[in-house]
Amino acid sequence: MKGVPDSNGGTRYLDQACLRPHTVGLREHHDGLGATATSLITFGFSVYKFFQFDIKRDSEFSGLVGPREFGLMMITFGLVSLAAGTVQHITSMRRLRAQYPAVARSVAALLAGLISILGIVALAAVIFRQ
Repeated sequence: MKGVPDSNGGTRYLDQACLRPHTVGLREHHDGLGATATSLITFGFSVYKFFQFDIKRDSEFSGLVGPREFGLMMITFGLVSLAAGTVQHITSMRRLRAQYPAVARSVAALLAGLISILGIVALAAVIFRQ
């Protein structure tokens, strides 16, 4: 067990089992946001690519929102939700770590960064019509 200073100047003793519900909740919340963002990014790119191959290159889509615009919106929403979720996760972990210094480091922000690279590549591919 580790001694953790409390706000009254004393020391609290707690183990990792005490912190587990807090960190598991944060991790599950961020995992859910990461999964949603990844789904939005991949679905947006898939829709764009499907219709790129399905529609002949000589014909233009005559609707209000075409496959390219829809793909751009989905990928952008995915990247924005991933960024918002990552900021929220980092803020929550900092608050939790300030209260309980024994909290283990999370790799969720690193994973979110890797997923955002995937999203930026997909966004560039759609923008530059690759």
